[in-house]
Amino acid sequence: DYKRWRDTYQRNWSWAFDPIAIAFSIQHSRLSADLTIMPLIVNTQYRSWIDIARGVTIAPDAGDPHDAIAHAVFAINRDAPTLKNAAGMAQMFAPGVEIDPLGWLGQSVAIYADPDPFWGQMLAAGGDNENSFLENNFPRLPVALHAEVGSALKLTAFIAAARGALEQAAPGMAAWETRTHHDQPYVRVGLSDKAKAESRGGAADTAALYYAATPRALILSLNEDV
Repeated sequence: DYKRWRDTYQRNWSWAFDPIAIAFSIQHSRLSADLTIMPLIVNTQYRSWIDIARGVTIAPDAGDPHDAIAHAVFAINRDAPTLKNAAGMAQMFAPGVEIDPLGWLGQSVAIYADPDPFWGQMLAAGGDNENSFLENNFPRLPVALHAEVGSALKLTAFIAAARGALEQAAPGMAAWETRTHHDQPYVRVGLSDKAKAESRGGAADTAALYYAATPRALILSLNEDV
């Protein structure tokens, strides 16, 4: 009876707008916005988002704050049902990986776009040509994913398992190269020379994934400069 009353009550609020507020801040050359949405009811449209962020906080220094063009930081609860389902799906596609794919994750994930001539060139292409520019130049995209690390040991195990699964699924296709920038090692993952020789030579064949794994964060980008 209570469940039926609760469901009916929530449907009665379907006509209403949730309270929404946005605060803008201008500092020097930067424009920032803080958006808050307070659901009147926890209906299904919000439930997955609430579950992902419930019980965790974004630290003041989370997400590598720096002079990015755009920077978004998300609170992440790795025990949320949505993320657990995603981790389960990932394990299904990699049956040889016995570890939790998200067990290493901390409490936040950030995405940022850095200053780069890429953006001006994309705008200069203009109109419909922007899509063509992106298709031909996406390996230069100056965007990065920054995931906070909760357990460096579990991250190490995850990377080792992911690399092993990739080598097993497509043996000889990928080449792994360790590089260093200011004493910080990072890894380039791209097609092997053999795979490149047999490919059609498109933009996707020249693309590579760069990642740096540290005790505090896992950073991934298609652009080595980033």
